[in-house]
Formats: sequence, C-alpha cells, structure tokens
Amino acid sequence: ARRRWTEFRQSIAERGAAQAKQGLHAVQIAAALREVLTDETVLLIDAGSTGQWAHHLLCADYPRRRLNCGPSGVVGWGLGGAMGARMACPGQPVILLTGDGSFTFTVAEIECAVRQRLPFVVVVADDQSWGITMAGHIKRFGEPISSTLGPIDFVKLAESLGARGVLAKTQEEVRGAVEEAVALATVTVVHVPIVGGNP
Repeated sequence: ARRRWTEFRQSIAERGAAQAKQGLHAVQIAAALREVLTDETVLLIDAGSTGQWAHHLLCADYPRRRLNCGPSGVVGWGLGGAMGARMACPGQPVILLTGDGSFTFTVAEIECAVRQRLPFVVVVADDQSWGITMAGHIKRFGEPISSTLGPIDFVKLAESLGARGVLAKTQEEVRGAVEEAVALATVTVVHVPIVGGNP
C-alpha cells in the first residue's frame, strides 16, 4: 500500500511538472507551501483543480491539520473555514489554498475576517477558469462552455476589503509571500497567476 501510494503521488507530481512547462502551476504552489508548513500549521484546501493537486501532494498526513471539503464538493467553503480555524487555533498559522473560482464564491467574507480581527493567509491560484468544469466540458463536448473567467486583480480586491494583497509570480515569491504573511496580524491574500490543468 505504501509503495502504491508513493508511486501514485509521484505520477501526480510528474503530470503537474509536465503541465508546468507552460508556466507557474499548482504543483509549484504546493512545493512552495511544503517549505512553509510546520506541524502546527492549519492548512485548508478549497474545492477545485488546485484543491485536487494539493490534496495529492500536501496531505500525506491527512487529516491532521489538513482540512478540505471532502467528497461533497462544497466550493467556496474555504474563507469561512479559515475564519473558523483562526478562532479554534488562535496561536497557530492558518493558510487557505484556493482557486479563483472558489475564492470568489464568498470573497466578501474577507471584509468580515478583517473586521473581526481573524488573520490568516489566502493563496489564490488564478487560472481564470472553472478548471474542473472546463476539463469536463472539453472531455464531453470538445470545448469549454461558460467556464472561463475574466481577469481579476486580487491584490486590489483584497485591499478594497481591508486586507493586505500580494502578487506572487514564481514559486520562490509564493514561499516568501506566505512566510511573511504568516507573521502578520492581518488577512493577506496572495494572488498567484497560474496555468490550468487537472491531476
């Protein structure tokens, strides 16, 4: 079982590395987070393509302090989940990994978190699409149907809601932005433009 699990995770990493040749990819975000995560970090993973990559690559010790939406697919639960995690674990780092589609489901909760002084870090992987939906459409119909999203400046959006916004365009910038944000007593949104693709 251990050998098969290891081989499976390796195949996921290799598939992501192949897709990453087109640009920054969710596997590189996972690698950056792996360098930042400690045993005390609470990592929340929202639904979507980014969540699938992270589940495979970051959750070897799941469910210990690694929380996701499970099989129910409750897209957009992450911001409320991060607020709850901050209240339940006041002395621990709280990091939410989400995609642009999931994040915008409940983005106004950022203002609520700021107002209630519930700091955490949100990493938004932005491929300007509903990735899982798009993949399903292409597989079934040969083209995406209303599953692409327009560009959003998540840094400015975060700032408009009272949070701190940071743009990260490389794996190193993601790691540095998250490390810096974990130490701050505010909500920080790290906007990471990526290329899409599912595991």
